[in-house]
Amino acid sequence: MLGIEDLIKRTQSAANAARLEGFENTALSLAEIARDIQAAWIDQEISRHKNDISDIVG
Repeated sequence: MLGIEDLIKRTQSAANAARLEGFENTALSLAEIARDIQAAWIDQEISRHKNDISDIVG
């Protein structure tokens, strides 16, 4: 299974390739997907750390 960071990198690479081939709309869509994945991952990590802190603090 791919890690989130690998998925983000692959999506960004696909966006760059699409841009080079002249598929600007596809490139923009892929770039947006990569940003959405990254934002969701960051939100998930923040929530996880908040839960860890809550468990420690009580």
